[in-house]
Amino acid sequence: MPIKSLFMPEWKVYYLDNDSESIQGADKYVKSKKYWFFRYDTQNLFDVDVIDCRLYREFQMKYLNFYLTQSISCYSKSSKYNIFISHGFKSAAMFSMLCKVLNNKKCHYIFDVGCVNGARNNSKYFMLYRKALESNCFLISHTKCQLDFYKNNLSLVNDPIYIPFGVDTEYFHPKGIEKKEYILSFGNSLRDYNTLLKSWSKINSHTELHLVGASPVRNKYSKNIKVFPRMTIVDLMRKIEESLFVIIPLPVQNYSCGQMSVLQSMSMGTPVVVTKVPSTVDYIEDGNGAIFVKPYDSSDMYDKIKYMLNNENRIELASKARRFVIDNCNEKNMAKQIFDYVISTCS
Repeated sequence: MPIKSLFMPEWKVYYLDNDSESIQGADKYVKSKKYWFFRYDTQNLFDVDVIDCRLYREFQMKYLNFYLTQSISCYSKSSKYNIFISHGFKSAAMFSMLCKVLNNKKCHYIFDVGCVNGARNNSKYFMLYRKALESNCFLISHTKCQLDFYKNNLSLVNDPIYIPFGVDTEYFHPKGIEKKEYILSFGNSLRDYNTLLKSWSKINSHTELHLVGASPVRNKYSKNIKVFPRMTIVDLMRKIEESLFVIIPLPVQNYSCGQMSVLQSMSMGTPVVVTKVPSTVDYIEDGNGAIFVKPYDSSDMYDKIKYMLNNENRIELASKARRFVIDNCNEKNMAKQIFDYVISTCS
């Protein structure tokens, strides 16, 4: 009999009667189809329901550091399920506390993208979170450095595990769109656009820099720059494939950031320049579809942009990008590791 599972994501999910290719897998729950990476569950190990955090989400994002309404709603239905799976600590924190206080010993798996609370052990929320994690929680990290934080700051009943993030390479694939004369950078949080723009101001090229989802660019850095608002995933994929290459400039954070953007771009066959930070060193081989740039180093960023503006260098990297993701960071491998881990620990 399948394990009755409740999945609790910290983002809005579209509940659909019919599938839509304009929405990526994690963002849709389609009737009669398996949710997200559970589509690789060919043995029917799991029976998964999804409850997202849409109710009062913006208010709770602004005034709380967790999704209270989602946690209460999910806990009120908890008797129907054998295990619980949270993606993101905002969806896990209060649910874990309810399990702790009410002595609910069912297994709760947490994909901890932000390392509990941004890897900060001195925040006003951290003591609450640490107490909540005394319930029967299993932490899953997509970044190895988080394991050290857990070891040094938490007293967990169950050992956390590192499982690499994987991309749906069937969804993120090149469609034969012709390249245009621009470089792309995208993302509206956890981006070091200051370093990128400082470097770009010294680039003497007719090539444009397109920024999607970024804050408005200051005038002194506006040479050959176009800024676009956030766009649909379909439009973003088109821009990724059209671009000569993608730049993902990242700040140094001891938790997951930028991995999806880098790997999805590479899966589209587009080479990437990305900052070498804790969340990317686990994934990227320098020169194998992507190249590293030093954190906050505008001179190194300038050199890497110049290198990538060379057509031969760029084509060589592009030829390796998609194959690297297929071989090393695909969604099916991620799913298998998750299934193996859950089956081995939930009994």
